[in-house]
Amino acid sequence: MQRFLRDLGWGLFCASSWTWCIGTFLPFLMLRLHGWPGFWLFLVPNVLGCTLFGWWFTPESSRAFCARHQNLMAAFSAVTAAYQVAFLAWMLPMMAGFVDEPGCATTPEMMTAFALGLATIAVLGIWWRRDAAWIAVASVATLGSIALLWQIPVSPIDAWPREGTLPRRDLLLAAPIIIAGFLACPALDLTFHRARQSVDSPRAFALFGIMFGLTIIGVAMQWDGTAAAPGIAMLCVWCVQLPFTALAHLRELGGIVQRGALDVQSERGPELVLSGPRMGDSLLRALAMVGVIAAIGIAVQAMAPESPFAWYFPGETGYLRWLAMFGVVFPVLLLASRSGWSFGKTAVAVLLAGMGAEIGSLQQSAWWLLWPAGILVVALMGVQRPQERSV
Repeated sequence: MQRFLRDLGWGLFCASSWTWCIGTFLPFLMLRLHGWPGFWLFLVPNVLGCTLFGWWFTPESSRAFCARHQNLMAAFSAVTAAYQVAFLAWMLPMMAGFVDEPGCATTPEMMTAFALGLATIAVLGIWWRRDAAWIAVASVATLGSIALLWQIPVSPIDAWPREGTLPRRDLLLAAPIIIAGFLACPALDLTFHRARQSVDSPRAFALFGIMFGLTIIGVAMQWDGTAAAPGIAMLCVWCVQLPFTALAHLRELGGIVQRGALDVQSERGPELVLSGPRMGDSLLRALAMVGVIAAIGIAVQAMAPESPFAWYFPGETGYLRWLAMFGVVFPVLLLASRSGWSFGKTAVAVLLAGMGAEIGSLQQSAWWLLWPAGILVVALMGVQRPQERSV
């Protein structure tokens, strides 16, 4: 029973660290652009990729992989944390009531969501080094998100549209990079490797997949047909889950900077009991991050107060450009590294893949998405075959 609870705790931790601004906003865009087929194409490889991580890696192979790809994984964590900040800077002014949109949360609801977010940051900031605290917060955040999202549905599953605003062909052309991103990116996630190195069984990742899938389906049920205004359920999820994800990755980055490697050996105990708080600069770092996010959002509103869409920063275009990092850039970098490509060859591949993604996603020329897909295939064909589960 104790081992199952440890696996469940780490599964909930991964579900919370993987519930970020892709999972909590992209479902709205997929439903609008591609209808329910687009959502399921987003969900299935996403859940499979994070679940199969537990079978792809053992604790030993995870440590070897981290040692070999540490710099790339550190970059992944830095970009992931920054993405959460950029997204909140985009949404924060509306969340703070700068824009009066139908369906927006009321002032008391917003204060409740902000209080939950600050409480999450405060707890994680105080117990920065303790896995037990992160697991406890993640358990509450994930189970609470599922309960909240499923109990207040805006658009039940049977109300999702079959067709979106884009032709079905565009979805088929985007499918290769969607699938590649969700299968490759889990391998670069340091929070996943922390969990895998802390449990002996892959069962934690099966539990992770179930909980994460329920969360994202709940998110999709909050779609109001426009992907415009957050209600109380989405507001609470954003205020809790996005800071959790950003801080979890900043924690891993801090560990790599201080110790030169991901090291979880001292945290393998199964107990979930909190040790005493250790006040330090970690809490100040977390609160400073919130202050920066707030300042960016307020500054954007101040620069264009006459625009009803001043909160739309960095906007849907910017959001999709960030997304290309995880659908194209990081998968190409990982496969290039596994294939032993030189720096120059890798840089050219990333540049060409990024151009294809830019034109294909933002210029309504979806055929260009075959370009990054082809580069991924070429890189995959050159991947060196290591001994099973050894790297």
